[in-house]
Amino acid sequence: YHPAAPSAAERALGFEDADDFEFIEIRNRGSVAVDLAGYRFVDGIEFVFDAQRSWVVEPGEVVVLASDRAAFLARYRSHASPVGEYSGRLANGGERIEWVDAHGAVVGVIEYDDRSPWPREADGQGPSLVFTGGPDDAGNPAQWTAGPVGGTPGSIHRVMEWTAAVWEGGMLRLRFRGAPGARYQIQFSSRHGPMAE
Repeated sequence: YHPAAPSAAERALGFEDADDFEFIEIRNRGSVAVDLAGYRFVDGIEFVFDAQRSWVVEPGEVVVLASDRAAFLARYRSHASPVGEYSGRLANGGERIEWVDAHGAVVGVIEYDDRSPWPREADGQGPSLVFTGGPDDAGNPAQWTAGPVGGTPGSIHRVMEWTAAVWEGGMLRLRFRGAPGARYQIQFSSRHGPMAE
């Protein structure tokens, strides 16, 4: 909701506003395909999935909406291609976002904030605000985390629990359960702040 400021290269392309790099991910967390035809955002931003075409999202699939398609592709082109552009902006200080299905029934509501207990790292420092909870947890700040620095739209983010962490021979060895073929980014910090990624 509050992307990092444009880099020198992005400014050279004409993108001066960090908000141009905003995006929203919609992930099908269910076990059956969902057709988003006629679904729309009615609070926070505005976007309608055209009811005259099919917008089928398979289980586990992620679709991305961008604030500005050209800015999105300049920054995130290696991650995903947006299916559309929404109007409006995601408020950097927090706001309410609501979306409904083709019949007007509420599909989801989220009221995020830039104050604790919401993840502060997602407030202009580069990471995305990533949902990690279940279907009824969207309003719970504990079910949101800061994603990798730079944002990775279209990626599936998982929060892992360590099964072992051992310091030996000047190296920290970590063991965790991962998915076959998946790639992981590990971030760690000291009590003095971020150290490495």
